[in-house]
Amino acid sequence: MSLLQLGVCVAIVVAALSAADSKPKGDDRIYKIGSGVTPPKAILTPPPDAQTLPEKKPGHKNKHTKGVVVLSGYVGKDGKFHDAKVVRSLSPALDSMALKTVAQWQFYPCMRKSVPVNCATALEISLDLY
Repeated sequence: MSLLQLGVCVAIVVAALSAADSKPKGDDRIYKIGSGVTPPKAILTPPPDAQTLPEKKPGHKNKHTKGVVVLSGYVGKDGKFHDAKVVRSLSPALDSMALKTVAQWQFYPCMRKSVPVNCATALEISLDLY
């Protein structure tokens, strides 16, 4: 075996061993709700701050906005909603308001065998603004 082949073999073995050591120590998988995984429960859902509400433009005084913004992401073991992405949009301003509002929410995490786990979920944020 040549010195070059030996060097490549050693590099591959060292890379494999370091990759094995760098695996996460806990269960950081994101589970689907069901089959032994209970859904999260909202425990703190403060309404949006007045500062996050979009300003009405002159001429739109009586415009009533009603609809649903759907967000996808996951509830972490820490009870926060992570990686929020807008799935169904109303408007960029209302989508931004929904994202900022959900960032303040707190959940009891999903449970699997009495242990908190991360779980994928979608949130529907109903808006009825006058």
